[in-house]
Amino acid sequence: MIPQGISHIAKQIPRILDAENGLPDTMRPLIARLAAHLGELDRQVDELEAQIQTWHRQNAESRRLAEIPGIGPLTASALVASIGDAKTFAHGAMRGLPRARAQAACERG
Repeated sequence: MIPQGISHIAKQIPRILDAENGLPDTMRPLIARLAAHLGELDRQVDELEAQIQTWHRQNAESRRLAEIPGIGPLTASALVASIGDAKTFAHGAMRGLPRARAQAACERG
């Protein structure tokens, strides 16, 4: 049995592909192919995260948002990308944030 989660599966691939575990021989190449695909997807996620981090470091609005506790570079970048200029929103658009965070965001501009 393998614990739930993609990282647990990746760690168990050698054990899954072991010829001694009773897995039908026809399944091994399929699982190996899926594991290679999983590795490629993981590599692409790392590459995209690096690009987002680079963009975040170059964007003053994103860096300012990341100063709010609980908002990291990825969330800040996503907010800036989806909202754009926060000044176009009335302060009422911050209703979903706790009062202290809404005030901090408004004070920063």
